[in-house]
Amino acid sequence: MERSDDISSEIEATIVYFNKDEHAFLRDGMKLTIKGENYIFIEINNSSKKSGNILLHEQGHCYYGHTHLNCHAFGWKNRQEHEANMYMLEKRADEWLSKYDWEPEFVDIEAFLDYFELDYKHYNDAYNIFKHILAQNSGAIL
Repeated sequence: MERSDDISSEIEATIVYFNKDEHAFLRDGMKLTIKGENYIFIEINNSSKKSGNILLHEQGHCYYGHTHLNCHAFGWKNRQEHEANMYMLEKRADEWLSKYDWEPEFVDIEAFLDYFELDYKHYNDAYNIFKHILAQNSGAIL
């Protein structure tokens, strides 16, 4: 396991890169508090985009002030995960649109998801984010 000295002040955690074969009990993006210190575990073989998605997701939890308690109801946990995913998708959408010199008339959602190595389960949320951004800025549609 590799420990990164890179600590995000917003996430307030140490990022630890691990090998799944050696540490099968860890999950990609898992956040643990050990002896009062926060750690986020990221699989060492991830691409920089996938690792970035995980960190943006965790940043989303911080942005919304989420807490990770074992006593939360399942629906509450789902809500927090959805909000953190939306935060990550919004940041990725901003990054995608920053490549254009103008607001595009069309956004290929599948190309966006593929480029950032995102699961297609995010399709509808990504669509709605782009729809909101483009309609707000220029009236364009997807």
